Amino acid sequence: SQSEIALELLIDGLISSKFHTSDIEREKSIILNEEKENRTDPTSYIHRLANQGLWENHPLGHDIFGDESSIASINQDDLETFYQKEFTSDNITYVFINSKLTTEQQEQKIENIALRPTKSVTAQATPSSLRNIWEERETDSSQVAISFAFPNPTTWNERIAIDFLRDYLVSGWTSRLIQRLRIENNFTYWINAESVVFSDYGFLRFVFSCQDENIQKCFSIIHEELQQILQHGVTSIDSHRVKFISDIERNSIDYSWLMYWFGWEASMHRPLITPQDYCEVAEQLSNETLIKTAQKYLIPEKSSIARIGKKLQKELFLFPNGN
Repeated sequence: SQSEIALELLIDGLISSKFHTSDIEREKSIILNEEKENRTDPTSYIHRLANQGLWENHPLGHDIFGDESSIASINQDDLETFYQKEFTSDNITYVFINSKLTTEQQEQKIENIALRPTKSVTAQATPSSLRNIWEERETDSSQVAISFAFPNPTTWNERIAIDFLRDYLVSGWTSRLIQRLRIENNFTYWINAESVVFSDYGFLRFVFSCQDENIQKCFSIIHEELQQILQHGVTSIDSHRVKFISDIERNSIDYSWLMYWFGWEASMHRPLITPQDYCEVAEQLSNETLIKTAQKYLIPEKSSIARIGKKLQKELFLFPNGN
């Protein structure tokens, strides 16, 4: 079947990869060009800058592209060593979505992969203090990222509560910050948000661009909305819950979305949760849970501001007087 052929091709590429010097040099050139394009685009580069502010001196804060010197230094031996160390049976996650292969066939295919069963171990480091970070550029407006860093939430209830708060604040025209920053005040064209949880740390991030004279006004509005959540929870929780769950249910019919949904959690070595179970937890979320989650994670001590733009005359504050 086509499923079997596709799987066999993937497995062949996985276990039979060869690293040729000419291919390596060509790819290094491609990566350097991609890095330059990313760095010159503030809407893309702001995420790299924000990670540096969140996790200084921690691997998560390292630039994913490296730099010209580090990329140039990579050779065939480096790739071979990394391949032998990291591409092991214990490090591979397999996700089958609506596969025509039976469970027995899937397991047989996987068992036939002759990879080293060595488990690689990565040393863990504790991130240093959060910091605000700014990169000066002569631009007409500033690109801004507000991030909240946190250890891996201990329960799925907390994970889902963070996602719920993210969408309540930034997710379409009816979300609070789109309403206030775009529709009511026209301070920004749009604001984006993401929440990501790695194996040990995670973050919630809001990204937008605006004229320099409006940045502090935007911060004041965001602070007001955060204070509302911290003290009273979200307004119209039931109507937002309907939208939140509907979005999950709509996405869950997309195979590529499901691949990421299960693949990410499995690669982080966490227990899996189906979209259906996720929605059941969301059905039970209360404002009390949302308030407790916000008071644990959306606080000044866990926040960091990254900005790309001209030097400002006044320092920016998201939490006046640390509140």
